[in-house]
Amino acid sequence: MTGEIEVRISAQYEAMRVRRLAAILGASLIMGGCFMLYLIMDLTFLPQEIHSESHNKWAQLEDRLNQLEDDLRRHHDTVGQLKHSIKDMVGEGLRQESISPNKTTSSPRMALLSCGLQVSTPPHTDVQLLELYKQLKFDNLDGGAWKQGWNIEYSQHSWNPHKKLRVFVVPHSHNDPGWIKTYEDYYHSQTRNILNNMIKKLREDDRRKFIWAETSFLALWWDEISQEEKAQAKQLFANGNMEVLCSLLSRLFANSNMGVLCSLLSRLFANGNMEVLCSLSGRLLANSIMEVLCYLSGRLLANGQLEVVMGGWVMNDEANTDYYSILTQMIEGHQWLQNNMDYTPRSSWSIDPFGESPSMAFLVKRMGLENLVIQRVHYSVKKMLARSKNLEFLWRQTWDGSGSTDLLTHMMPFYSYDVPHTCGPDPKVCCQFDFRRLPGYGMACPWRTPPQVITEHNVAHRAEMLLDQYRKKAQLYRTNVVLAPLGDDFRYDQASEWDAQFNNYQRIFDYLNTNPTLNVEAQFGTLSDFFTAVREEVSPEQFPTLSGDFFTYADRDDHYWSGYYTSRPFYKRLDRVLMEYLRSAEIVFGLAWSSRPNFASWLLAPETGFTKLLSDARRSLSLFQHHDGVTGTARDYVVEDYAKKLHDAIRGSQHIIQQSVYALLTRNMDLPDSEFTYFDLDDVRKHHYSIPEKTVLAFGADMEAHTVVLFNSLTWQRKELVTVRVSTAYVKTSPVFLRSGSVADSHYDIMFIGEVPPLGLATYRIHAVHPGDKHIWRLLKFPARPGKERSGAYLFLPDGQAVMLTLDRPLVMVVEGPLLSQVRVLLPEVQHYITLYNTPGVDSLGLEVNNIVDITDHNNYEFIMRISTNIQNNEDFFTDLNNMQIICQHAILLLKIICQHAVLVLQMIRRKHFTKLPLQANYYPLPGAVFIEDDETRLTVLTAQPLGVAALKPGQVEIMQDRRLNQDDGRGLGQGVLDNRPTPTSFRIILESKTSKCQVC
Repeated sequence: MTGEIEVRISAQYEAMRVRRLAAILGASLIMGGCFMLYLIMDLTFLPQEIHSESHNKWAQLEDRLNQLEDDLRRHHDTVGQLKHSIKDMVGEGLRQESISPNKTTSSPRMALLSCGLQVSTPPHTDVQLLELYKQLKFDNLDGGAWKQGWNIEYSQHSWNPHKKLRVFVVPHSHNDPGWIKTYEDYYHSQTRNILNNMIKKLREDDRRKFIWAETSFLALWWDEISQEEKAQAKQLFANGNMEVLCSLLSRLFANSNMGVLCSLLSRLFANGNMEVLCSLSGRLLANSIMEVLCYLSGRLLANGQLEVVMGGWVMNDEANTDYYSILTQMIEGHQWLQNNMDYTPRSSWSIDPFGESPSMAFLVKRMGLENLVIQRVHYSVKKMLARSKNLEFLWRQTWDGSGSTDLLTHMMPFYSYDVPHTCGPDPKVCCQFDFRRLPGYGMACPWRTPPQVITEHNVAHRAEMLLDQYRKKAQLYRTNVVLAPLGDDFRYDQASEWDAQFNNYQRIFDYLNTNPTLNVEAQFGTLSDFFTAVREEVSPEQFPTLSGDFFTYADRDDHYWSGYYTSRPFYKRLDRVLMEYLRSAEIVFGLAWSSRPNFASWLLAPETGFTKLLSDARRSLSLFQHHDGVTGTARDYVVEDYAKKLHDAIRGSQHIIQQSVYALLTRNMDLPDSEFTYFDLDDVRKHHYSIPEKTVLAFGADMEAHTVVLFNSLTWQRKELVTVRVSTAYVKTSPVFLRSGSVADSHYDIMFIGEVPPLGLATYRIHAVHPGDKHIWRLLKFPARPGKERSGAYLFLPDGQAVMLTLDRPLVMVVEGPLLSQVRVLLPEVQHYITLYNTPGVDSLGLEVNNIVDITDHNNYEFIMRISTNIQNNEDFFTDLNNMQIICQHAILLLKIICQHAVLVLQMIRRKHFTKLPLQANYYPLPGAVFIEDDETRLTVLTAQPLGVAALKPGQVEIMQDRRLNQDDGRGLGQGVLDNRPTPTSFRIILESKTSKCQVC
């Protein structure tokens, strides 16, 4: 909440400040622009005349400049008076519009950006992925050098001096904030060296470029380096090229001919280097308004050698993540870049998440990013898009009828983002141009043909060999602009690699660019350099449109990456718990700050540590969104490290909640003790690996009553069943069952209906008072596949259909009362609870299902829960994307779901069970909801944690609960998944019947 208030205040103040400064800048730039136009248009600046009559022309130039300086001196006083007048106006405006620290305002722009989803007729797109899946044969034919493609051919006449092939080699280093090592271990052992070398090596040659994605590592590095190194880093970063300045000038001078100036400047200073202009202007026009233009240009047109792509705290997973957590990590990264580097990313880079979600495209588009690169897409999908030259497209949301969500997206065509698979279709050739693999550097090419140092003797042959790959890659796209990433995981950690890669490639570029018969321009570039060139050649509107998502991913054969939807479910649940606590902490902290002015300064004071606790919690949640974090695909001790951070963040959020609640409720005007615990929360986790326990309210002679405070973080009134654990049976209670099945003799659950206003608190006092077998619900397991290729953390490779568990006289308990009825089933692998509430609140809608799964005694065991009904859904079912979208191909299905924690307006994506695909290919991510339906009935399952889901037969929904796997699946982790914990999972089942009164709003 505090963050939202600050953003709105900041946005309003920033808009006002820009309007005021625009007047100053406008006056300055008009005169500066006129002066520059005068000089540029003058014949004395033409190269041929400078060479022929340099002395006379410079004399004429000096005379003209003397006259201009006389004119500018006369204007100088006028400009000074204007500055003072505007300064007074700004000061007066600020005094009139000053904002109280406890007053919130609404920005029209923010209101526009946060407007509700508008339903329209689903648009037609050129490529719809579900229809594409129906057409694909998934035959996995051998395509030769490009095994998943075909032999590419081209004509030498495709290019000419007026239509050159433009190649952008983009150096990068993909740094995982946790995988084989922890986040901090990676930084100290590798990432720090990469960033230090980056500053040193880029400054050696301004033709060198580099891109970086993970802001979390920049933050660690920034805290260590000197002010001089920070200044050097800022100089290397670029907020864009000349088009940024031109865009600003065009906005300021909408009715003038600034396009001429911008065009000339862009041609004269194509590399974004304003030093020549500013140096000349500074010498000739000292103390003049040209300083304003140079200052602006210097900020906007830094060297442009270094670009931050995406800019999130991490490169987040896109299958298991909730949109709230995605936004949290993106905001954390972008705010850090703004606060520390005054930098805003323009392009997004999603090369390693295991499948791609349109939710991510939607969010980055709304954040202002203009371009996106993706990599991990099913090889058959890539092949078909490559054949039709649809690898570059406008990714459109299925519900978007206007195209307002279109995002220009580039899909890499080959197997991986490493160097052997990025220059062209033949990895044996491309590997020879990864100069980190030179003999003696500690790496080798699997194809047993090593790279060669580029010399004057071999440069022609080697350069043309590489050019052949670039030309073949260009055949897969609609433009003559080729993107050739140059990097891999944790690359450039040694200074020798920087020298090897940049020096050898520069020799190749020099040869290619100085041989006009080759018709190619090759250079190092950033991602935005590449997209700028693409947009120069083809207007984005000319690219095909595409809708849908890219799940489930397969990189080869039948190796579908559907296992990580469920791997390490204990920590997937912990992630959602932190998300809920962090959101509540931010809201109640904001309420306390805005509602109790006498405590406002105290709440924000550094000595209380509250703002640091919130910041740490945001960063811990953000870090876990990494595509080897929430996915459950890191090494055991790395997972432990993530879990400790999550646990600490939960405790910190709980501390803020109880302190803020006390500040809201207390009548004492004295400042509270920031370290004291005024309230215990009803959710205790002793360790990061512990199942939560309820706080027990102890009653006795000295404690006959307890106060219970309920907080509602939602914006509507809630009336729900509340359960509190007590130590006495002398209240109306239900028994507490232990895991063994016996009844606890000292703990009891008391239940009552609580009612809490929107964003409000409610206080309750609790006082002690003395003296035919039809299986619609099944638990099953998948047998392990024999042989070498078996399930692991990433892959799900079952040996056929799931088989029923052997149930040997399970213990069944029934609890009944006026407010609920509950059945509890205890099995060796799971404690299974089904609860039906009888309350006036939303919790009475449907069944609540809770499991505590424990498969620690098994090996190669994949455990599922299957729900069977008589719903005739054929092969269709629907799931959400990132708890945000539930998309249907043919019609908009807005499902208003009222659940325990929130009312969600979701949009579902249609899934289809394909019999032509193996079982594991028909599993999909389940971040929030799944439903099946026919003409009469709909069954919806809501989940409190992300898992994997399938609907393999009509009327069935099955959800993976946990996986325990002895072996690695060959995707780099190097271990199985054997660190299972007893894991709680929670679901809400809603059964609906269609009525004639239903209508689309």
